[in-house]
Amino acid sequence: MVEMVIRTVRALALKIASYATMHLIVAILVAYAITRDWTLALAIGLVEPIAQTFAFA
Repeated sequence: MVEMVIRTVRALALKIASYATMHLIVAILVAYAITRDWTLALAIGLVEPIAQTFAFA
């Protein structure tokens, strides 16, 4: 029983981490496509998911 819960929690954590990573990459790439500046794209890509988290809270 405990092993099943641990596997479920581990799978959920991996799913959340992969979703967050994909979201971050897409945000950075879209920002770069618009600005053509990697520094600005990284800044936007890092701030956008944080802002979106508060917007949905």
